[in-house]
Formats: sequence, structure tokens, C-alpha cells
Amino acid sequence: MRKATTETYIKKLLKSEVGKKIGEILQEQYKKWKQNLELKDFYHFIQLIWKKYEKEIMKALKGEIQLIGQFRAFAFEEYVHDLILRKTNLKKLGLDVFWNEPIEVWRGIIIDQGKLIEETYTTQFDLTIGKQQNKTIIPLIVIETKVDVDAPRLKAVMANFSLLKTLNPSVFCTLIYINWNAKKTLKHIAKAVINNIYQFNPEEKDETQKFIQDIINYLTI
Repeated sequence: MRKATTETYIKKLLKSEVGKKIGEILQEQYKKWKQNLELKDFYHFIQLIWKKYEKEIMKALKGEIQLIGQFRAFAFEEYVHDLILRKTNLKKLGLDVFWNEPIEVWRGIIIDQGKLIEETYTTQFDLTIGKQQNKTIIPLIVIETKVDVDAPRLKAVMANFSLLKTLNPSVFCTLIYINWNAKKTLKHIAKAVINNIYQFNPEEKDETQKFIQDIINYLTI
């Protein structure tokens, strides 16, 4: 589970003399989308962070520009996390959604100082639907969420998914985004590695219902 969440930032704002009022506004909007999971309400929340109160939030939290990106990114992960848990029947299937947990993507034998050693390599994906056996998460569906997709971010996602599929060829890899800032050609290229790509943007394309239905269909086949 991710340690820093949306509430982490809101609580810091509420404790700040400079950011208290903004914290109250964000807290009210946060509670709204947490309750109803409406995309338009979540979208309004991240627009408040980025377009309306960006400078004030950075000043109150004494952060750099990356802080705004993290705030929005963590909120987006949380929105999709809640959407999956509340709109699918994971528990009945004996499955769960894991948030920013390490997933094994490579396993092999290496030679270290003349000795054969079995090694594994893990990477953290935003969300993973699967089950836990002992301390290992067995992934069925892996989801990366990006508020803004540009070429470097997309290539990083593709690289991690490619590595994952070498060990788990049947895993279903998904990318969810709000704004697409890369070339359209890259979206077609990415589909060689990414099974499904969804846009969660009420001003352009709202594919939340399609995403949920595809998850349900995939898990009940």
C-alpha cells in the first residue's frame, strides 16, 4: 500500500496557516468523489490542485513543482483503486487490488564470486489485481495510471510491462490516462505491449464504465 496518499497532502495543508483554507476546499471535494466516485468530481479535484491552487499549495507545503505532480498522481491512483474495489467482485473471487506493491518481474541464476545464486527482481506498479501466496503477489491484471502521458513516461511503462510479461506472459497490462501528450502513433505502437488503454477525462472521453466492465469480463472468463 502506498504510504503517501491524497489525505497526506490535504492534512499537511490543513496544518499550514497559509494552506488551511485551500486544504478545507480540497478536503470537501475529496470527500465528494470518494463517496460517489464520479469522474467529473475527481477531475475537478485535480484541476483545483493544478490550475487553481498550484502556487499556493507549493508555497504552503514548501515543495517543488514535482510535488504537484505527485499530489495529482497519487490521487489518480487512489481513484482507480477505489473504483476497482467498489465496482467489481474481487473479494468473491478471492482476489484483491494491491497498491504500489512490489511485483516480481524477473527470476534467474546469477554468478556472484564464483557461486550460483538464485535472484529475483521486482518493480512497483501502481495497481495490481491478483492474489497473495505467502509473501508473493501473483498478478492477473497490472494497471499503470498517468495523469499526463508523454513519450518518456509511455516508454517507461512499456519497458516495465515487457519485462513483466517475460515472467508472466498471461498477465493483462492496462494503462489509464487523463491527458495524452505524446504522439498518437505511440498509442498504436504501445498496444503491442499494453493490452488495453483507457482515457478518464470527462471533457474528452470517459471510459470508466468500459474499464470496469472489461475487468469484470476478464476475471469471470
